[in-house]
Amino acid sequence: MGYRFNLIMVLMLDLLRALAARYAYNTENMVFVAISALSMMGAGFFFIRLMKEEVGIIANALWIALGVVDITLASYFLFGEKLSLLQGAGMTTIVIGLIMTQAYAPAHRAKKATDNKNA
Repeated sequence: MGYRFNLIMVLMLDLLRALAARYAYNTENMVFVAISALSMMGAGFFFIRLMKEEVGIIANALWIALGVVDITLASYFLFGEKLSLLQGAGMTTIVIGLIMTQAYAPAHRAKKATDNKNA
C-alpha cells in the first residue's frame, strides 16, 4: 500500500475522531467517546506506516493541514458552523502550500537519489 492510501486513512480516521468527539459533546453519549478514541488510535497506526514511506518528512504537515481543512468543512456542512472569509482564505493558503510542497518534492527526491549515487 502506498503513501496515498495511508494518508487517506489518517485523514478519514482523524475526521471520524473529530466528528465523534463533537457528537459525544452534543449528546453526552459515551459510545461516541469510544469511537473517537479508537479512530485516533487507528489514525496513529496509519500515520506510523506513512512515516515509513519516503514522504515521511512532510507526512505530519499533510496530516495537520488537511485535517484542519476537512474537519472545518465537515463542521460547516454537518453542524452548520460559520465559516468566515478569513478562515476560507487560510484553508486556501494551506491547500496552495501543500500543492507547492508536492510539486517540489519529486525534484528534491530525484536530486537526493542522484547525490546518494555520486557519494
